[in-house]
Amino acid sequence: MTTLFHLLASDYRLHDLFGQDQEATTTQLWILEIDRAGATELRFLYARSLAGCHQSHKWSGSCSAKTALYDGCWARTHTLTLHTSTQRLKIFLDYLFANTTLHGASRMADIHLADKVEKKLGSLLFGEKPVARPVMHLPTRDLFQFRTRRLSPTAYASVDSAAISCDGKAETFAMLEGLDRTLAKAACERLNADTGMDFTALDAWRIGDFEFICSPNQSRAEKSRYDITLKGDDASLVLYEAFTRTPRIYWS
Repeated sequence: MTTLFHLLASDYRLHDLFGQDQEATTTQLWILEIDRAGATELRFLYARSLAGCHQSHKWSGSCSAKTALYDGCWARTHTLTLHTSTQRLKIFLDYLFANTTLHGASRMADIHLADKVEKKLGSLLFGEKPVARPVMHLPTRDLFQFRTRRLSPTAYASVDSAAISCDGKAETFAMLEGLDRTLAKAACERLNADTGMDFTALDAWRIGDFEFICSPNQSRAEKSRYDITLKGDDASLVLYEAFTRTPRIYWS
């Protein structure tokens, strides 16, 4: 699988994300946690990597409220965010797609995972038999919504997109108790709030994917979502685009 990932990462259309080892990248990862009478199961939900603005080499995140599925069973969705270099991202992905745990892959890439996150989410596995989706050019959401079901994550620009899909993609919301719809509704509502996309319908095909996104029509400056100035008397933080549709408190 590492070879397939390397072939995917070497595609010239993803050069802005994987081409230069020291460039900044941003990765968001969503994890589904299901608790049955104290026994916890973790499922990969969705992730995406794209060009970033700074590097901190550590995971930060938040979690949704619990959704009761039946007596003694509940579920919730965790969101993790990582700002790191292309080099460390590639090392992390190499190990993750080789079925190494989230904790193990982060450690191999020298990416910090806080103790409380490690205890709760560090055992996540991507799966043993991932599948690669080759690079596709996805048009903007606003102009092509009624022409194709495969669209850019944003209405601001078309993108080149590729993905590695987990082997359990088709069973992400499977529940023996027949509560698939309840579980899917809660998870997709969180994804929708965080991304501004529609995982209940238009973007449902992305569930179970680790997506890699590059916008060929934008420079890195145009892709910047924020600018931080810390020196001098005019320290400032300028946001060009909201990070999520719903404000959240993050921990690291």
